[in-house]
Formats: sequence, structure tokens, C-alpha cells
Amino acid sequence: MENEYWKNINRLYNDLKKTGVIWEQMVNHLIHSQLNSPAAVQQGRDYTESFIQMMKPLRESIETITALLNIPTKDDVARIANLVIQLEEKLDAIEDQLALRTSTAKPHARMTSRRTTSRRTRQRQQPISTEKTEKTASPTATSMLAKIMEMGTFDAKPTAAKRMRFLGVNK
Repeated sequence: MENEYWKNINRLYNDLKKTGVIWEQMVNHLIHSQLNSPAAVQQGRDYTESFIQMMKPLRESIETITALLNIPTKDDVARIANLVIQLEEKLDAIEDQLALRTSTAKPHARMTSRRTTSRRTRQRQQPISTEKTEKTASPTATSMLAKIMEMGTFDAKPTAAKRMRFLGVNK
């Protein structure tokens, strides 16, 4: 009797398994037929274009707000990180030139770097990057740095006039 019970359970399981496979095939076929239609592709394209158009003003307003609040964006941090890397490379080149000149003038004198990371360590590290940044500083990043330097020291609470000047807004 108990053996009969387990046989029935096993048959039920096999029937459910077969039914599940059939339903899976039917649903997969339905999905494929719907997604392969030109109407679905056009609808996806329209949705993507409208989403992009909606995101542009949002990104612009976020950049404006972060500039007004004196908060750096991800792109700002990436640009500054790339500028720091370029500065370190230039410093290394200057140190090498000074070390060469010093070693030829005074054989016992050597330049030592105060930095804690060596050139090899920095080369192994991957630079910070975003979609918009490149290895060289963009004109926007350069002009932003120039504007910051014109403003003088960092203000925790910049005046409204300084913020407007920084953004290039004329009253």
C-alpha cells in the first residue's frame, strides 16, 4: 500500500514536470515571436529616445545644483584624479632630470622622492575614468581649475556672486 502511494507521487511529479516543460516552451515561443516583431523593436527604440530626452535636462540641472552647492560631481573627481596623475608623471620626469644633473655634478648626491608610492606601483594602479574623461584634461576641466584659482582659496560657503561668476552667469 505504501509502495502504491509513492508510485502515485512519482507519476504526479513526472506529469507536472512534463506539463511544466510544455508550458515553458509555449511561453518562450510567445516571447520570441513578440520580441522579434518590428513593432516591438520600434516601441523599444521610441522608449529609449524618450528616456534619453528626459535624462538630458535632469543631468544638466544636477550639474547646476552641484556647482551652486560647491559639491564636485563624479566627472569632476575623475578629471582631478587624471590631472593629479599627469602632475605626478611630470614631477617624476623633473626628479629624474635633477637626479641626472646632481649625479653628474656630485657623484655621491642622489635625489629621493618623498612620495610613498613608486612609479611601478602607480603604473599597476588603474586610473579613475568615466565615459566622458580622457587621459588629458578637457578644456572644461582646465577652465574650471582656472576659475577656482581665480577665486582664491577654497570657501566652505562661497558668496552668491562668486557662484554666479563660477557658473558664468551674468546678472
